[in-house]
Amino acid sequence: MEPQGNKGLLAVVGVVAVALVAWYGISGGPMSGGNPPVPSDNSSESLIDLNARLLFSPIVPASAVPTPPEQVFFFGEGEVRLNSFSIVANRGAFTPSTIVVEEGQNVQVNFTAVDRDYDIGVAAPIGAYVVAKAGETQVFGFSMNQEGTYAFRCQQFCPEGRAIEGSIVILKKN
Repeated sequence: MEPQGNKGLLAVVGVVAVALVAWYGISGGPMSGGNPPVPSDNSSESLIDLNARLLFSPIVPASAVPTPPEQVFFFGEGEVRLNSFSIVANRGAFTPSTIVVEEGQNVQVNFTAVDRDYDIGVAAPIGAYVVAKAGETQVFGFSMNQEGTYAFRCQQFCPEGRAIEGSIVILKKN
C-alpha cells in the first residue's frame, strides 16, 4: 500500500501531463499529427517533398520484439500507461535507430541533440517533427493502432548534408 502523499503527487503529475498533451495537440504541435513545417531557409522543397521522404511500410520485421521503455508512468488509478523512450542524435547518428512498441501503447519520445542541432521527422500518421538545439531535449508522443514500420529521419539539420534515419516499429498486440 502506497503512502497517501505519493498518490497526491501522482495525481498532480497525471493532470499536468494530460493538460500538456491536450494543449500541445490543440495548438498544432507535433502530437497533433500535423505535417512537418515548410523549410524556412529559402529552399524550394515543399511539404509534399518532405512527406515523400518520410516512409511508412505495413511490413513488420519477423524478428521485432518490443523495446523495453526507459520509464513507465501510470496516471489515474493505473488505467493509463505512458512508456517513455529516448532517441539521441550525436556524431551524425540516431541511437537507438529502432524502437519497437505494441499497437495502442501511449509513447513518449525524448529526442536529444548532443553535439549540434538536429531535427527528426516521423512518417505519417504519427506525423511528428521536432528540432532540438545542441544540448537540448524535445519531447513528442503518439499512440498508434496501425501495425507497421514508420521511418524517421533528419530533414533540415542533417550532418554534413547527409540524411540519418531510423524506424519506429508498431507490433500487433498479442
